[in-house]
Amino acid sequence: MKTLVFLPGLSFECTLWNKVTKYLLNKDMQFHFIDFPHYGTIRSGKRVDIPYLAEYLKDEVKKRHIETPFTLVGHSLGGVVATEFTSKYPELIDKLILTSTPLRDPNSSFPKRYSFAINTIYYLNFLTPIVRRMFRIANLIMRARLSHSKYMKYQDLFAFTEYADSKAICGCFRDIRRFELLEKIKKIQKKTLIVYGKQDFLLLNVHGKDYYDKFSDAKIIELNSPHSIPIMFPEEVSKYIEEFIK
Repeated sequence: MKTLVFLPGLSFECTLWNKVTKYLLNKDMQFHFIDFPHYGTIRSGKRVDIPYLAEYLKDEVKKRHIETPFTLVGHSLGGVVATEFTSKYPELIDKLILTSTPLRDPNSSFPKRYSFAINTIYYLNFLTPIVRRMFRIANLIMRARLSHSKYMKYQDLFAFTEYADSKAICGCFRDIRRFELLEKIKKIQKKTLIVYGKQDFLLLNVHGKDYYDKFSDAKIIELNSPHSIPIMFPEEVSKYIEEFIK
């Protein structure tokens, strides 16, 4: 029996994988879902960030007595954590699956307008309710005025920031932007499946996928999807997962 461990993205819970795993039932697989503590908070004197979450994952695997090696599946931030985890603990991993995962070269150019907005909201936390209201209004306007295909390109950005903690989002964006993974990715010798959406505004316009081709043994699949691939294309994702782990 194959063991799969699923990780969520920022401000998501592992329920985002529910539709995917529904298609994988009765496939001789065992599922484990590990949610993250709130990003950017302080726990036991340590800030919850990417390295912290990798260690948190290791503790959860031990606590839950999850059989190793397992296939680690991460969405967005969960994919970044999964990459960090796999580079540190390769003996625990069989295969690695990433969806909508931002893997940017920290030395590449970052859009200045996004950098300014991220830093402003991060440091001026009183703007959070204002930003949330602005995105709620923008989301409603875009839903009403744009065609489905054009709206789909941006809906994740607005829906995501409409309800989440703006400071947590911007703190995570800042960390992802600066987090250097190249040398760690080069060390990963596990078979890797990477799925991303060509309508993913967050990935393609903000975070980047610079390191996708740096994995030693990766299969890369592009879908006509925004950021929330497990929610919007669960059947397709489940088929790719099933084929990949055989």
